[in-house]
Amino acid sequence: MNYLPDYTLESTQPIFTSSHSLGEFGKQEIIFELASCRYIDFPLAILATAIPEKEKIMAGWVGFYTNHPARLATAIPNSMELRETKVDPAFFRNGLGSTLVQVALAVARDIGKVLYLKPERPGDGLGQKLRDENFPLSTELLRDFYLALGFRNLTDCERTSFTECLLERELTGELYTGGFNPRTNRFGKFVSYADPANPRYKAIFALSLTAKREALERFFEMKEYSNPHSLVAQRTTCAKQRTSGVLIARTDLELPKLMRGLVKTYTKQKPPPVTVQCHI
Repeated sequence: MNYLPDYTLESTQPIFTSSHSLGEFGKQEIIFELASCRYIDFPLAILATAIPEKEKIMAGWVGFYTNHPARLATAIPNSMELRETKVDPAFFRNGLGSTLVQVALAVARDIGKVLYLKPERPGDGLGQKLRDENFPLSTELLRDFYLALGFRNLTDCERTSFTECLLERELTGELYTGGFNPRTNRFGKFVSYADPANPRYKAIFALSLTAKREALERFFEMKEYSNPHSLVAQRTTCAKQRTSGVLIARTDLELPKLMRGLVKTYTKQKPPPVTVQCHI
């Protein structure tokens, strides 16, 4: 895999090194860099890179979500989601993926975050052959992989708590955008997005979960939606589905010691324009 172009990077910092076999390049020293990114899915990532022939190549990465809407990061205080572990298929079966996850756990602990993930095999939109080449592990095997590397299942109590936290935030957001005023118990003008800093949002959030459910049901009745009670119940079902299968980092792990390297910052650049060729 090619190293990320400068325009996708805000800064990089080397944090760990280890040796791995990189196929035709043989044994190589891998540099693990903590990267702040833009224009890609992950605002924060760990890049595993090597320079085998004076050309920097990326052998793999892990990407994080730190505060993504409707994800568990909104429910677990001081948490972030390990969203993807990726190793170049040419470098499979050399322990690079395991090292990436261990470094990710160390980074999360170092910055005071709880790391969690929901193992799911990516590549749904790919053909079977291409998916098998790039993402060979099933969801079940991925789950075993992460459990072996220092994650654990949520307890029943944790899952219930996290489900309710998700539900609290989602119902608060819906009521806020619907114009609900908890002081008058009435709905006003619709707003386009929820603002957690707004006093009205905070007042709605302070309501009990039961009160929020009842208010949202009234809102659906006002809009003349069919079966408002069922619509509210669906919110609970969806929140439970989001916490199903979630794994969270154990606290008893001995993790790699991170080094303190120099931070390299990049000038802000825009990605090159996309050119579209039309063939007539």
